[in-house]
Order: sequence, then C-alpha cells, then structure tokens
Amino acid sequence: MKKFLEEHDVPRKVLAILMAIALWIVVVVNNTSVLRQNTISNIPVTYKNEDLLEEEAGLRIIEGNGQTVSVRVSGPYAALSSLRADDIQVTVDVSKFKSPGTYVINTSDGSSDYSLRILGNQAQNINPPEIASPVSFQVVVDTIMTKEIPIAVQMQGKAPSGYLYEEPVIGKEHVTVTGPESVVSRIKKAVAVIPE
Repeated sequence: MKKFLEEHDVPRKVLAILMAIALWIVVVVNNTSVLRQNTISNIPVTYKNEDLLEEEAGLRIIEGNGQTVSVRVSGPYAALSSLRADDIQVTVDVSKFKSPGTYVINTSDGSSDYSLRILGNQAQNINPPEIASPVSFQVVVDTIMTKEIPIAVQMQGKAPSGYLYEEPVIGKEHVTVTGPESVVSRIKKAVAVIPE
C-alpha cells in the first residue's frame, strides 16, 4: 500500500485538491462582484399607525394580522450568508385606511402600498430587495362596536321519569359583546343551553 501511495504521489495530489478547494472558497466568499440570489420566506408584515387608525377613524384590523411574505435578495455571498428573516422589515401604513372594508396591498415592485428594507449593516452590501410572493394580500378593517345582547335560556332534552325541571333563573338578562361591527350587528341574542 505504501509503495502504491509513493508511486502515484497520492499525498501531494490530495494536498493539491484540498488547497484548490480552500482557494476557491476564499475567492467565492471575498469576491463582491459575484452576486448571489436568495429567497427568504416567512417575513412577518408589520402594521404601522394602528393607534391612529383606531383614534382617528375608529377602525381596527380584523383580518391580515399574521400575514407573511417571501423576500428575494441579491448580493455578495458573504452578505447573504449572514442575512436572516429578522434582518428584513416589511411595513404597511394603515393610517390611510379611512373607512371599513377590505384593502388589497399590492406587493409588486414599485408599489407604494408597503415599505421593505434590510436592517443593520447588511443593507450596505445587498441590492434593493423585492417581495417574491404573494403578489398581493388583503387587510380587512372594521369599526369596533359594543352591544348589549339579551340572553335566552334553552332547555335541552327531557327530565328523567319522576323528575321535574323548574324554570331556570338567570342572573343577568344581557351580555355585553364587543367586536367588528359587521359581526356584532348581526347578533340578535345569546342562548344559554342547559343540557339534560
């Protein structure tokens, strides 16, 4: 075996291959002219001025919280390798929503519906990012209302043989419900069901 290794110069060939790999890694990592592209998923959308939305228009977001997007970034390998989802911020200003309804946020490049930026030092080395998907998403805002709802009692089933139910007595005649006007306005009564 030793004779084979010496005859074919295996140690030098292995060393040459390892040095070539190391040199390639150094060149790729430090070469800022070679750009890479990466897509980072599950970037949360942050809503700005929710307090103004409620104070000035009496509205709240009822659908759209928890929205995420995928962001496409490009730049040198070294800058992209350390970039995380926490370093990317996608913001929608909701103060422009003035009435209840469904608002479509267009995420195409150049749209003014959102702002997208890279936080920290990585921003210097990375090209302007863009949202890869979805192409749009919805935010639903509605007026929040409070309403007194009457309570009704409903007996379910029959009393077993030899037993009688007395008329149930409830401690409150109304319950207060707070929520989106589109939902609360349709509530006519609350029913307390007493099972068998």
